[in-house]
Amino acid sequence: MGKTKILEWFSNNNASMTSEKILLYLFAGMLVAGVIYITYRITYTGVSYNNKFAITNFVILLIASVLMMMISSNIAISLGMVGALSIVRYRTAIKDPNDTLFLFWSIIEGLCVGAQMLLLAAISTLFIAVVIIVFSYLGAFRQKYLLIIRGGGQKVSVLNKYAC
Repeated sequence: MGKTKILEWFSNNNASMTSEKILLYLFAGMLVAGVIYITYRITYTGVSYNNKFAITNFVILLIASVLMMMISSNIAISLGMVGALSIVRYRTAIKDPNDTLFLFWSIIEGLCVGAQMLLLAAISTLFIAVVIIVFSYLGAFRQKYLLIIRGGGQKVSVLNKYAC
């Protein structure tokens, strides 16, 4: 593929983006993000469920879709975004590997939707959701729970029976 073919593709792709297409892809992204959100909710096994993280996954997918639509329509923007994203440093510590899985899944599906590959996004989302749900019920993602008892100052004698 020569330089002229690449520039021609970017020129044609930019002209084909209409507001209807953008909204279609964003709504498709919302459906995919909804499946990821529900899968996270169903399979979460931690001590306390964090709804903010689930919503973050939802929004990350939409942001990745917009980013992909933007860089696929203009070669100058795509090169600039590669440079800009290469210097960004994310410092948030993710404590659960399962959370990393969901973040990566959201980003990849967002890129899929933004690249206008809706069939791939739909099939891969459903397939990955089924795999995660099956593995979570087989015990692959199960964690040990921490027992937290809060009381009003009364002594709890039930635990003495089970103490080592």
